[in-house]
Amino acid sequence: MYSYKNDGIEVARAALDEGDVQSLSRMVSTLLINADVVRNSVTVRSVAQNKPHKIYCEVPDTEPALPFIVSDLISIDRRFAKILMGLPIVKQVANYLEVPVEEVVFHFSNVTSKPAKYGPEISAHRDYPNQYFCPVSSEFIRVLIPVDPMSEKNGGLYFVRSSHFISDEEARSRGARNNDNVPSKVEYINALPGDLVFLNSKTMHGSLPNKSDETRHLLVVQYGIRYQELSVRNDEFMSLATIGEMANLEH
Repeated sequence: MYSYKNDGIEVARAALDEGDVQSLSRMVSTLLINADVVRNSVTVRSVAQNKPHKIYCEVPDTEPALPFIVSDLISIDRRFAKILMGLPIVKQVANYLEVPVEEVVFHFSNVTSKPAKYGPEISAHRDYPNQYFCPVSSEFIRVLIPVDPMSEKNGGLYFVRSSHFISDEEARSRGARNNDNVPSKVEYINALPGDLVFLNSKTMHGSLPNKSDETRHLLVVQYGIRYQELSVRNDEFMSLATIGEMANLEH
């Protein structure tokens, strides 16, 4: 068991109902075979070309043009909105951010896909600060939603326990440094479809390449607080929407 407050991470087991789990699996499978989606995604091949040390590949230059990161999910399929801004997730986010449910806002979402044998490494880092969508303060949270079982074996999440106990100023200072080394003391998260992984924005984390025979898909969603000042914002469809505003999207 991990504690969000003390460890900087917490796993809510079986937090999504079976219907939502199956819906997410179908939606992700559909978008990952959509030619237009693949064309506009970050692919395994593009990562290999720009950062070859991030890919484990037995035969160089054979990396597939498979999606690695597909962003702006709600613009692709509005059915994502019902789950990503549903009460099972937003109530827990509100609890960790210590605000009413109505003050939680959606920032962005993506599918991070790690194909069997080719899934790229993600270097150890903190989400605060980041260069995509970031408040001035560290008062935001990312939720990881496994579509497939996640473990150390298939390039799943590792983290450094209690590494979130630093000031925002120190996190900003450290964020300017590039570090491709895996920290010496990491722990791996095992999670199943239906589980939710809540990650503090200042927790050090990353993942190793997927060398296994298991392809693994994971949704990454960031949430913040209504009206907070932002240092950087990339406009995704429905960014900064509240749970009520997102519900209106369905009608």
